[in-house]
Amino acid sequence: MKQSCLGIIVTIGLTMQALGPANALDGTRSPANVAPAFGPDARGAADLLAQANPGGATLKEQLVGTWAHVSCTIQTFPWCSNPNNGIHILHANGHYATVNALRGRPKFSEPARRRDAYSAEEYKAAAMGLQAQFGTWSVNEADKTITYHVDGALFPNVEGTDGKATVSISGDEMTLVSAFGTNVWRRITK
Repeated sequence: MKQSCLGIIVTIGLTMQALGPANALDGTRSPANVAPAFGPDARGAADLLAQANPGGATLKEQLVGTWAHVSCTIQTFPWCSNPNNGIHILHANGHYATVNALRGRPKFSEPARRRDAYSAEEYKAAAMGLQAQFGTWSVNEADKTITYHVDGALFPNVEGTDGKATVSISGDEMTLVSAFGTNVWRRITK
């Protein structure tokens, strides 16, 4: 029964897509909402079902992708004063990486030839405007939270710790609210 229902939904979806953008499953005419019915860019059954029921995607499925930093209220971090230079990658396999770099950090005194050519002050100035970490992530669907387990970071004190934030998605924006403040990210890719 499940297979025949899925077949009917996919057939209806392919037929509607073949008719053109005016018949997008979500009722809009946006080309972004209608994929080709045939060829290398055609969507699979799962994509058609998600389009038919966009609210059916889990929170984790909605979070997977690459995000650009939009705004930040964590004023104790220098990179937060100019947050439009950051990337946050949430992979479906449960790994993540985040890098934020303050624009306008002082340049090193000479081109990179040897690491020992730079002073401690130059390294400090470069690091003060940078935030970088990676590890694993998980989602609690019930309470709409995301938990990050930090495996490696520019600041070693957070390695091996967990960070938790309340997460919400509105269109292509993700908002993370933690004990430190609020970060807003805009989707780059899914």
